[in-house]
Amino acid sequence: MSLPPVVALEIGTTKVRALVGELTDEGQLVVSGLGESESRGVRKGEIVAFDNALSCVREALHQAEDNGHLAINQVHLVISGGHIHSQVNRGAAPVLNDAGEITEDEIQRAEEMARAVSLPNDREILHTIRQHFYVDDGQAVVNPNGMEGTRLALDMLIVHGLRNPMRNIVKVVCSADVDVLDVAFSGLCAALAVLTPAEKNNGALMIDLGGGTTDYAVEIFYAAIKQKKYECFLGPDSALPMMFMPDAIKATIDVMQADASKLTLRSSYNVAGICFTPQILADEIKKHIPEFEITYKPDFRQAIADSWPACINDSVAKKDWGLFYEHDLPKMPEVMLREVGKKLS
Repeated sequence: MSLPPVVALEIGTTKVRALVGELTDEGQLVVSGLGESESRGVRKGEIVAFDNALSCVREALHQAEDNGHLAINQVHLVISGGHIHSQVNRGAAPVLNDAGEITEDEIQRAEEMARAVSLPNDREILHTIRQHFYVDDGQAVVNPNGMEGTRLALDMLIVHGLRNPMRNIVKVVCSADVDVLDVAFSGLCAALAVLTPAEKNNGALMIDLGGGTTDYAVEIFYAAIKQKKYECFLGPDSALPMMFMPDAIKATIDVMQADASKLTLRSSYNVAGICFTPQILADEIKKHIPEFEITYKPDFRQAIADSWPACINDSVAKKDWGLFYEHDLPKMPEVMLREVGKKLS
């Protein structure tokens, strides 16, 4: 008997998306449907207008049903929000068998102890993720099964969120006449989907800004050409690292074609691009559109921007394989204004 389709539903600050996947006979997951709606009634990953959010969910699900030629009755819900936190909790269990050998029983007891974390009453656990084991407080061990010791400890990553905001999102989805099979944190899902096993083992970091935090860097050009003014949702001095897409593509090709003997890293390289603030970008635009004006009205995205580094150190990439950028700050706004102008004409 064929397995039912897998449907993932993500309710974000800017988009609501429903993705339908079907398993082939070879065990591969094939995307067969996609639905998308502009997000309304959601802020910082939390429901602020129930009916608006429900309408968006229904629209995204309806599109996915039409594209996938199926009826959606259940979903795996993906959530985000600033209320979702994580902490590492260590649990330990004695090795009780006479031989002193660690078995699945000891591993299971250590997991139970590591999951027994004390949280405030208004918080609920989303995920518990095994990190490293420690035998008799020695070095970190990936799998202690079969080793000998008297005490087994385990570090467990606990991902948790505020109970009511999470339940409100589930309630919205259930009101769209679908069942929620489980709930997952979007950052974890993105990392599992994007990073390869080798990248995870090497400690690669996957950054998902979310919430349209860098959208102003594109919106500002459309507003400059159409209205000659722009209200920015970040403050004037909020510096963020950005990258012009042609430079990102060029950097990818360059590192693939680099002399392997000169590469000192085998995991990943930092590629920084351009670091600028809204005010710096506005000053560059004024060189081409003197009457352009910018005002500032920081919203929830300001807190997201404040949590990220202003610039990224890409000195190793420059040394190892000669990384350089063709589009600096004066050139990038010039190209953007020209190309956006063509699109709007």
